[in-house]
Amino acid sequence: FYRRYMISKESNDTANCFFNLRNCAWACDDGNDELASEMRRLALPYLDEMIKENGEDKNNLSLIKADFLRRMGEFDRMIDEFKDLILGDLKLDDIIQFQIMKAQEKDTSCYTGEDVFGR
Repeated sequence: FYRRYMISKESNDTANCFFNLRNCAWACDDGNDELASEMRRLALPYLDEMIKENGEDKNNLSLIKADFLRRMGEFDRMIDEFKDLILGDLKLDDIIQFQIMKAQEKDTSCYTGEDVFGR
C-alpha cells in the first residue's frame, strides 16, 4: 500500500494517496505496528482535501477523519473539530458522539459498529 501511495503521490492522485495510506494504517493496526499513527498523519492532508472537494461522501470522510484524529491521540483537536457537527443522519451522528466520548476518555482503541450500536 505504501508503494502504491508513492506512485499516486507522483501522479498527484489525491484520492488514491488517501486510500492507500488508509490501507497502510489499517495493515499496521492489524500487525500492532506503531507506524499506524504515522500513516494516518500522512493521510490527513489528502483526507482534508477530499472532504473539501467531495460533497457526496463528505459525511463518510468526516467520520474517517474523526476516527483518524482519535486513533492518533489528537483528542483535543478531534473534539474541537467535531463537537458541533451534525451530519443529519441518526446513525452517523451517533458515531460522531461515540468518537467524541472516546476522545474525552483519551482512548485510541479500535472500535466497530457493534461497539457503537450495541448489536
